Amino acid sequence: MPFALHRNHFIAQRRYDALASAPIAQARPTSYPARFPHDLTQRPERAGEASVYRALAKALPADCTIFYDRTVKGARRRIDFLVLIPDCGLIAIEVKGGLVHAGPGAFRQATHSMQGQRSHSKRIEPFRQVTLALGQLWEKSGINPLAIPTFIMAAFPNMSEEAYPWGRATHILTREDFDGPDRLAKRIMESLAPQPQHVAALEVLSAALIANMPHTRTKP
Repeated sequence: MPFALHRNHFIAQRRYDALASAPIAQARPTSYPARFPHDLTQRPERAGEASVYRALAKALPADCTIFYDRTVKGARRRIDFLVLIPDCGLIAIEVKGGLVHAGPGAFRQATHSMQGQRSHSKRIEPFRQVTLALGQLWEKSGINPLAIPTFIMAAFPNMSEEAYPWGRATHILTREDFDGPDRLAKRIMESLAPQPQHVAALEVLSAALIANMPHTRTKP
């Protein structure tokens, strides 16, 4: 293993070990909004996002900040989850619920009718979605994208990693990652190595996201 990758893994493992040894009743991360905003009886298509919202709130340490379906003023594209990790950077997660399969050159997601019956599948590009949304976020916030290390992930909470020919993938979260907070915490914390020099830019981004939403900060 190259030295840089070995060092990043070692640092992530140390932070995860500290998290795992913390008291069970540890404080939760701050979430915006403080509660999942959609009624799933009216918006069942949001169930995947709801499960990821709950899982992140349970898994991540208290110094993290989670933004659901937010962006900065002037940007039209939103990302399902923006996770700000102090001293590390930003993780952007696009969630695709339901059945998501890997087709030739693309992912395909099964869509359902209002009666819950599968109707057809559509091509989806979660990584392109996030990339375009991040471009708008940096442009409208005025933040240099090089100032914040950013890691992009897609979350398929209803799919097993066994459904994909590559198995476990660095940039994809599957059902196994949501079975318990420990594995999800480790996957998230492995993504970015500590880089304290980026703290100021993270604070600017957090303030810009908070300023563009009506919700009051509280703990979930």
